[in-house]
Amino acid sequence: KEGSTLLYSTNGTEYSETAPTFTEAGTHTVYVKATNPNYKETKAVSAAVVIRPRNVTITVNSASKTYGTKDPEFTGNYDDLVSSG
Repeated sequence: KEGSTLLYSTNGTEYSETAPTFTEAGTHTVYVKATNPNYKETKAVSAAVVIRPRNVTITVNSASKTYGTKDPEFTGNYDDLVSSG
């Protein structure tokens, strides 16, 4: 209804107007309820947000080391990341 405010929670007790965001794979529960000064507060409902892990390919460059010398630099490439973070 017009004038309503949605409130979000990840624990079912502490609510905020800011919708939660998730970055880790797994199942995350979100609770939502609405408030409106002209109506009774609604009962909270929950929903499951499922983030599935994504496969990534990591290719390491081959390197060798001669005894007594400095360790070679560890280098490689990765593909299929959603973002650099």
